[in-house]
Amino acid sequence: MEEKDLSFVLRHYKKGQLDTQQAIRLFRQRTRQSHSRRPLRAIAVAATVAVLIAAGAMLWLGQSAEKGVTVEAGSVAEACTLPDGSRITLSPGTSINYSPDDMEHGHRYVELSGTAYFEVKHNPRRPFIVSGQGATVKVLGTKFQIEQLAGGSSTVYVADGRVLFGRSGTGSGIVLRRGMKALLDKGKRHPQIIPPGSANQTVWATRIFVFDNTPMNEALGDLSAFYNVNLTASDSTQRITGTFEADDLNTIISVIGKTLGIKIEKE
Repeated sequence: MEEKDLSFVLRHYKKGQLDTQQAIRLFRQRTRQSHSRRPLRAIAVAATVAVLIAAGAMLWLGQSAEKGVTVEAGSVAEACTLPDGSRITLSPGTSINYSPDDMEHGHRYVELSGTAYFEVKHNPRRPFIVSGQGATVKVLGTKFQIEQLAGGSSTVYVADGRVLFGRSGTGSGIVLRRGMKALLDKGKRHPQIIPPGSANQTVWATRIFVFDNTPMNEALGDLSAFYNVNLTASDSTQRITGTFEADDLNTIISVIGKTLGIKIEKE
């Protein structure tokens, strides 16, 4: 990018905070660039049998009297909206199963196999329960990620709100709040709290990077991991606050570099 194309970014910089969305939006208007996005397809799931094939990815929906509806992601992440208004993003190869009637009028219960990000619609009278691989998560309304690991273990990370996480059938668990993470090992009765890791571990589902006074090396580490590149900065002492859509990496690092007066290299 030329200096003249990015000089406008500085007019939207505030000390201690980078207005990334406005800067990127104005940059695109100025340069008339058209970046291809990869939005997750939000699919309202009905109790029917269908096979949907789009952009080389497949989402399979099936129904039986005993098991209800099954939703399975293909080779890319897929998003679906349940009858109660909750939204679930499935990582590739992940599947869920639920009863449409119960989800809308009775118990909100989902069986999970794989890794998924949940945005549960709040309903204090009808808790939302997710079960799979021996673990159970119970919530009223929140945003969280469940990851089922090889070997039978599971982790839960809470992006917003709080959840109750425990071993299925025990009737007990631990309460996790925003920014907390826990691990339930196979064969263990109770989960244990572990370091939460990056707040951007859910970007595969949310498509949004969030930085809050984040050290430059940590921010570049999140970007590097997501885009499968190696990013380095000429000044690693800088910190960044702002949000970025997980869109074009070159635009993101150009805005960061020009605004903070540093050089970011990509390998």
